[in-house]
Amino acid sequence: MKHQPEYQIKVLQSLADIAPYAGRWNQLCAGLPHQNPLMSHTWLSTYFEYCTDDFLHWSVICAFQGDELVGILPVILVNSRRYGLNFQEISLPYNSETMSVDMVIAPQHGQALYDVLYKAAFRQYPKARYLHLRRIDGLSNSLQQIPGKLHVQEFIENGAGMANDSDFASRKSALPKNFKSNLNKARNKLEREGPCTFVMDNTADPLQQMQIVIDTERLSWKGQAGSAIACSEKNVRFYHALAQRLAAQGWLRVHYLQVNNQIIAANMGILFAGNLLLWKLGYDEQHRKLSPGGILIEELLKNVDGDKNVSRVDLMTNEDWYTNWNMQWRPFYDLYIYTWHPLSLYLAAMQKLKIRIKKLLKR
Repeated sequence: MKHQPEYQIKVLQSLADIAPYAGRWNQLCAGLPHQNPLMSHTWLSTYFEYCTDDFLHWSVICAFQGDELVGILPVILVNSRRYGLNFQEISLPYNSETMSVDMVIAPQHGQALYDVLYKAAFRQYPKARYLHLRRIDGLSNSLQQIPGKLHVQEFIENGAGMANDSDFASRKSALPKNFKSNLNKARNKLEREGPCTFVMDNTADPLQQMQIVIDTERLSWKGQAGSAIACSEKNVRFYHALAQRLAAQGWLRVHYLQVNNQIIAANMGILFAGNLLLWKLGYDEQHRKLSPGGILIEELLKNVDGDKNVSRVDLMTNEDWYTNWNMQWRPFYDLYIYTWHPLSLYLAAMQKLKIRIKKLLKR
């Protein structure tokens, strides 16, 4: 009989409790296939501190082998309503600013550790009817560690990114002909407006850098729609704190485009374990015809050309304009893991039926 490893579980429920494990937590995240900074202690401790109205309660369930931290399951408890029923669910942290959070598992540990963490979550919140991993990356090991469990896996969307394995000249020559022509025209128009400069200063004050992103995004359609960071005091506080913490780790990569010393496009980038995540893009709507967002992406790709510290440029999300850049796509999924409670069985059956109906309607 194969020996099952023994794990010790600690349930941490305060910022002070999780702080001592920050370094190891971030290290484990960097070793995962999807290398997502949104799963790091740096990001999630900020989420737990500033997004308290998004959940009833939070816990970080940690698994140790001896004194070594080998597994982390950060969870929130939320009220849910589906199929006419009210109940509680355990979810991994999620809101408009935080997504695709996954279990963090040391690479040499497999299904046994996943099982231990799942069971610990349900012991912590026994009234919850399922554990919801929301929009997790198709590269995640979690998707392969669920045999024997009552679960439902649902495709959500594809997310974009590109390997930094091509020089910029080759990358641009491979762009669609019409897009490349329009990009060149936009650049010519932009340069006629005045000197055009790309800036990415990693030594600048992180609060000032983040405020550039917030102010520029507010001038885009997001400001009019009410979805910009500046439209939510909670999100402004969250990003101000987050920017300082990312900068302290050396991860913050705010970059922007200015013409005549006026900033017309800006992006919040995060460099984590070689993965450059482009997280918040904004541009001045008054300059929309000059394609400021497109020019900013072009300048960024020039900047990372040959940079050995950047192995991938990632966007994770799905927007129509990404196809212009010959992005590589990967799937993202919702994963539901249910208990054997009668209500859980009903919810699982209804979720499976919903997915089947969606597939039939797409035929």
